[in-house]
Amino acid sequence: MGFKGGINDCSEGVCASDGVSAGVCIALVEAGQACDAGGDESLLASSARLCHDRRAVDSDGEYASAFNGVSCVEGVCEQDLGDGAPCSSDEVCTSGRCTGTAPEPRTCQPKAAPGEACSSSRDCLAGACRHDLATPVCGELLEDGLPCSYDDDSCASGHCSDEADGGICVPTAPATLGSACTLDTECLSGVCRDGLCFADICGDYLD
Repeated sequence: MGFKGGINDCSEGVCASDGVSAGVCIALVEAGQACDAGGDESLLASSARLCHDRRAVDSDGEYASAFNGVSCVEGVCEQDLGDGAPCSSDEVCTSGRCTGTAPEPRTCQPKAAPGEACSSSRDCLAGACRHDLATPVCGELLEDGLPCSYDDDSCASGHCSDEADGGICVPTAPATLGSACTLDTECLSGVCRDGLCFADICGDYLD
């Protein structure tokens, strides 16, 4: 499989570009095994062993998230990293929060309490990241009509529209796949084409 689950020429592992015109097969290794790069980093031919997590396919039928839950730490694939450990994705941290400000490296940190700064609702111990405030902090869920910065979890409805300005919280979308619709926001998937709701993965192909 490839990074997104596609077929490739490798009998094992994945095919990574050499940066010119060819590909090199690199091995996929799991937690506890020796590694050269974390699974949440770019696929590079110079990395002979790439961390990943064996798991079921994602909701879109791909495997991209399998590369997010494991990091290469001092040459060994690690999961469930404690607070203070270097990280590059929320999933690899026991706390579920990987944060930091460049140029300093990102590290695993505890979830933010109400009133503390956040960048998305995943940062918050409870409630939502209040994108309607000048400086977003963790607080109560946002009501319909408030800006949500493409963060569905910040909305009480669970749905942030995909408008170009970052979106606003909109009512819960009632229409399931195959149901009749006129607007994207009417569909649970967020994709309405030719009067019907399609899966979100189809959106790019239908546009």
